[in-house]
Amino acid sequence: MKILPDIQKDSALAKPEVETVVNQKMEFTLLGTYQLSKGFTLFGYNPATDEIMPIEIKQGEFIQCELTTEGWIWFDPENMQTTIDSLLYYFEALNIKKARNRVEKMKAGKLNDICNLKKPGNGTIDIFKPL
Repeated sequence: MKILPDIQKDSALAKPEVETVVNQKMEFTLLGTYQLSKGFTLFGYNPATDEIMPIEIKQGEFIQCELTTEGWIWFDPENMQTTIDSLLYYFEALNIKKARNRVEKMKAGKLNDICNLKKPGNGTIDIFKPL
């Protein structure tokens, strides 16, 4: 039993045109979680253009929660729209003057790495974790 017609034998039949629609998968990978120090500003340094810029972290006016099979998930929808540029080196400093000093020290070889971000410790408070 043949389901598809034999195209070579019957020249009157053309190949059927089949249009397939594939939904593009959006895949996100968590690169890391860092704890910012109170009073410091997050900066990004682009070595190609030698530019230092303050990074704005978006925060919404409310926290959204959804019920899943594992329990409640708390998240800020505005933070989910934040994008990370892979060309920038991220670090924190008190102000732009201190950020420039840090970059100059790194260029002079006094610092091995410009990144001074800390990983969250056990004693930190996570506002998105339910009580």
